[in-house]
Amino acid sequence: MPRQTIFFIVCLSLIGTLGLGSILTLPRPATAEIRNADARVVSNPQTVAGTTQFIIRLSGSGARYLVKTRPYPAFRYGDILTVTGTVTAYGGTYGGYLKSRRVAGVAAYPDMRRTGAAPPTLKDLLYRMRNAFGDALARVLPMDEAALANGITLGGYGGFSSSLLQAMQRSGTTHLVALSGYNVAIVCSIVIGLCTLFLKKRAALVTALTVLALFVVMTGAESSVVRAALMGGVAALAGLSARKSEAKNVIAATALLMLVPNPYLLCFDTGFQLSFLALIGIICLRPHIGKLLHAGRKGFLSWRENLATTAAAQCAVLPLILIRFSAFPVTALLTNVAVLSFIPAAMLLSFITALTALASPALALIPGFVLHLILSAVIAIIRLFG
Repeated sequence: MPRQTIFFIVCLSLIGTLGLGSILTLPRPATAEIRNADARVVSNPQTVAGTTQFIIRLSGSGARYLVKTRPYPAFRYGDILTVTGTVTAYGGTYGGYLKSRRVAGVAAYPDMRRTGAAPPTLKDLLYRMRNAFGDALARVLPMDEAALANGITLGGYGGFSSSLLQAMQRSGTTHLVALSGYNVAIVCSIVIGLCTLFLKKRAALVTALTVLALFVVMTGAESSVVRAALMGGVAALAGLSARKSEAKNVIAATALLMLVPNPYLLCFDTGFQLSFLALIGIICLRPHIGKLLHAGRKGFLSWRENLATTAAAQCAVLPLILIRFSAFPVTALLTNVAVLSFIPAAMLLSFITALTALASPALALIPGFVLHLILSAVIAIIRLFG
């Protein structure tokens, strides 16, 4: 492996884990009161383990706060609120993570009253489509299966029970609901495939990039999907200019595009760090591991390919996980190899089931039954090793 690749992996791990931003953030939490402040909901609310979270922006100062509250009454993107409560500004790593999301503090269970709603926007429409997708799955599948189906297709932890979340953390499978290049590749391939039937190559690529941008917004623009989308965009632009795009150049360009407007990502966003480290591991380590495992040979459920890819990613992220979380799930490799083979079919059936359920919940029970069997097997494996 080239020395510069090893150096880049080590540097990215150390920079992200040493907490350089502790110098830039407060040494201990500080609290402040807000009373009858007018605010607007500027993120799509998600409920995880009984707690709903979303970001608000105050009308006067423009300050953004992360709100943690009960699931009911329900709020949605664009709601205008009157808020009274205590805001806690954190220091250290968590404070840096909040800054990476441009959030100044956390308001836990404040008093909130809805006073109106902002005019509908494109972002509002995209969030409504995402929520409708999740609701459609929830009408057909049990709670955990519906949450997992929604997570692997559109990302996020909304709707998961606390027991399943803990099992996913212990088994090292939380990445299943963090959208990656795999999901983005599926979206691009479908859109380009459809567009090439009616448009020329250049128009098809431009259309695919537009749909990809809308997909990123709809899924909440998390670091992993932004990274994957930017990499796809850079590679597509290289294709338009007839230049060969090398993986390392695309990675560097993507990191630059993400870090220039938001440098806090490098030090504090674990998702950003894990996403790039896993990608570097797959690009640099997988070919060597694949040779040892003879990944080119056909095997049951492509276990050799899954094992080589998973092992490469796990090796790259291991230093970061050990320092960040002081532990590493020893069964992660085995669990991921076992469940990854089910994910492509689960994603396809999730789309089919949700779209069918929007038209006819009764008819959606047919693909939903098959999807339920697959997701039940995935959840059983996760619980077994978690």
